[in-house]
Amino acid sequence: MSDLEKSPRLEQYLGVVAEYLSNVADDGQDMEPLVRTSRGPDPVSFSGWADLTSRGLLTAPGDSGKTFVLNRYTLARVHRSQADPGLLIPLRMCLGRLQADFDDTLAPLAAAGGADQLGKETVESWAKHGAFLFLIDGIEDLPEERQAAAVDWIARCRYRYPANRMVVAARSGTLPTAGWDRVELTAEIRPVRPAPDCELPARNTEWRAVSALIRTLDTSLEPSAAVRWDAAVSLERLDERAIDAMLRSVDPQFEESSRVRKFAAKALGRIGSDRVVDDIVRFLASPDEEANDVREGLAEALGRLATPAAVEALIHHVSAANEDDERVRSAAARALELALVARAS
Repeated sequence: MSDLEKSPRLEQYLGVVAEYLSNVADDGQDMEPLVRTSRGPDPVSFSGWADLTSRGLLTAPGDSGKTFVLNRYTLARVHRSQADPGLLIPLRMCLGRLQADFDDTLAPLAAAGGADQLGKETVESWAKHGAFLFLIDGIEDLPEERQAAAVDWIARCRYRYPANRMVVAARSGTLPTAGWDRVELTAEIRPVRPAPDCELPARNTEWRAVSALIRTLDTSLEPSAAVRWDAAVSLERLDERAIDAMLRSVDPQFEESSRVRKFAAKALGRIGSDRVVDDIVRFLASPDEEANDVREGLAEALGRLATPAAVEALIHHVSAANEDDERVRSAAARALELALVARAS
């Protein structure tokens, strides 16, 4: 990101956003909103969670302060980026206020607050290189007929710019929760001691390394299938942080090498996150005679995941009435054994 660190446009953008958010988000309180996660009974700080999630969904009732929480977090991230331009750049989007076409994936990003200081081409270039932390809310503020388009846009944005991180705030039920690291805003507020400054560079270095590997899986940036393979092998060891990149590498729209696609499919099974099941089932259900070996890998992944939805998909594909390819049926049968053993243990 050396070209970003030296960019005068970045300095101007951060200054404009900081000036605006200082008027709407800085209440002078050293208080931190808490969120409940699925990882344990104790609430955690919102900023601590948001700093580490790659694809986070904050849910809460209407008028509960979601926008304020996101604005204040954005302001804190802007101040950190001003001190260290190598950090991810916060890009704040309140969709209810954007005059942008959701059919154009880039348009809402270029219409984000202060993004006119960067320009559309710069926003697109930096998004392709994983420079941003997208911070999004306001779906419910849109006219009802535009809300579905906004939800679709968020899904497309995830796949088109997978190297960027994303945090979305929405009312419960607004977005499908599959594939998201979801937390709920609590009513509790308490002071939280800021993390020591020495932790930030280490965390930033880690995320930049992960982003570099994710960008290497992009065929438009790395033409060598052998290099993309090596990047996929490295990313698998990073568990949850690799999921979005692996899902993209399974998709034939983004990855032409069937060898890389099959490895990515198996890696998703070994990583073991339930949130990928729906995507794997969808890919497995797409006939592809030239890449049935990839579908074998997808079946194996479902066997390792062993959720009820994964088992149902394997039962479907083990039958000759539903699956034409013999290799895929055999893979589904082997995967069913994997799943049954896993569920019995």
